[in-house]
Amino acid sequence: DFADAGADIITFHPEATPDTSETIKLIKGFNKKVGISLKPKSDINLIEKYLDKIDLILIMSVEPGFAGQKFIPDVLPKLKNLKEIIKKKNLKIDLEIDGGINFENCKTAIEAGANVLVSGSTIFKRNNGDLKKNISLLRSNWTMMSLKTAYYYILAVKINFLKIFKKIYFTSSFYKKTLITKIPNQFLFFPNP
Repeated sequence: DFADAGADIITFHPEATPDTSETIKLIKGFNKKVGISLKPKSDINLIEKYLDKIDLILIMSVEPGFAGQKFIPDVLPKLKNLKEIIKKKNLKIDLEIDGGINFENCKTAIEAGANVLVSGSTIFKRNNGDLKKNISLLRSNWTMMSLKTAYYYILAVKINFLKIFKKIYFTSSFYKKTLITKIPNQFLFFPNP
């Protein structure tokens, strides 16, 4: 039914099927992406052997059932562990988090590894239900995290480049010639180490 309705990704709980592998095959048979959802108390080992067959992992940060529940921060280590496993295995799997996501905790969810956020009550109820404003606020928090990550990445690249350049420069024949000709320090590109 979901495939016929136009869903691109079909997500299921491994506890809800007698055969996770068969459910994955069934969904893939409809040319759809496969997601597996883990409840707050569900263990990673329920899905670990299927990671190379799925496209998305949904971490529930509330117990499934009804809207408006408070975020359960105990799921963040699970999210972080999955992010590390996915990176280590060089897989392309989206990490989605759903349940109690708001303007404050979305940052910690992103830091833990989520790249897809699901937020219902915050979007529909905060700021008198101003959807445009609420979505914009969530996105701005997401953008700030992305910019912060990009800044630290660029900074790390720059620092490593300078370390390598200094090493090459100070071991080069050009540097040795500058020592022989005794050029004053203010004219050297880098001062002596």
